[in-house]
Amino acid sequence: GIVPNVELAQQAGLPVDTLQYGTEEDSNARYVTVGKWLTERLFVAYRYRDTAAANKNRNEATFQHFFTRNWMWEGVAGDQGSASIDLLWIVPLGK
Repeated sequence: GIVPNVELAQQAGLPVDTLQYGTEEDSNARYVTVGKWLTERLFVAYRYRDTAAANKNRNEATFQHFFTRNWMWEGVAGDQGSASIDLLWIVPLGK
């Protein structure tokens, strides 16, 4: 799971809040993602894919800025010139 991996990374002295690895379903590319909360509302992450398809970034950066409780910006950019910025409205489901 993710929590033990983050604990191991922090014990090793890496300043990360998230650490994920796996295989993407659509391309079978293996990836590693590390992320850090810079503030209470700003999250940044870096993803590396070992065998990225021609139309996918091998190196990719993501930011998420939660500027209100229900709204956020999310941006993704990478080494293949692929980039996007999305405005997302978050709707809580159930409680």
